[in-house]
Amino acid sequence: MDDGHDGDPRRRTHEAAGPRRARQDDPLWPVRSAVLRIVGGAFGNRAPNFSEYTEPPGDPGLFGPGSVPWRVHADLASMLVGGLSALMLQSLHPLAMAGVDQHSNIHEDYRGRLYRTGRFVSGTVFGAMPFVDRLIGEVRTIHDHVHGVAPDGRPYSANDPELLRFIHVAEVWSFLRAYQRHSLDPLVA
Repeated sequence: MDDGHDGDPRRRTHEAAGPRRARQDDPLWPVRSAVLRIVGGAFGNRAPNFSEYTEPPGDPGLFGPGSVPWRVHADLASMLVGGLSALMLQSLHPLAMAGVDQHSNIHEDYRGRLYRTGRFVSGTVFGAMPFVDRLIGEVRTIHDHVHGVAPDGRPYSANDPELLRFIHVAEVWSFLRAYQRHSLDPLVA
C-alpha cells in the first residue's frame, strides 16, 4: 500500500505526530488538512509535512480562511487547469525560459520540479507565516544563482523584479481565470 511516505518509517513517525498535535491546537486544521491532502496527492502522492503548514497553531498565514486565495487554491480542478495555463503563459517569456533551460533539471525531474512549485504555491497560500517565510527564503536563495545570458544575447536574472512580476501575474491570472471558468462557485464581480 502506498502511504505517500516513500517507505521511510522515520518520515511516517515524524509526520504522523505533527497532524495529531495540530488537530488539537489549530482551529484551522480541518480546512488546511483537507486542502493539503488533495493538493499533495496531485503532485506524485508525496505527503506534505503538515506541521510545516500549521506551526504555530492558529496562524492564518498571509491570507487566512475565507480569503479569495484560499477559496481559489482550494478548488483542485481550477488549480490544475490554472497551473498548466500559467506554465504555458510563462514559457512565452524568453528570459524566463533561458533561466529554466540553463539552470533547471526540469527535463530529468519534471515531477520533482512540479512538486516543488506546488509546495511553494500551496505553502505561501495556506501555510503559517514561519513556513511562508522559509519558502520565500528558499526561492530567493535559489534565484540568487540563476542569472546568465539568453540565446538572443540579453542578460537575465531570476531576481529581476520585472521578470518576477510577469511570472506572478501569469500565475494569478491563470488561477483566477480557471476558477471563474470551472468552479461551481465562481467569484462575484
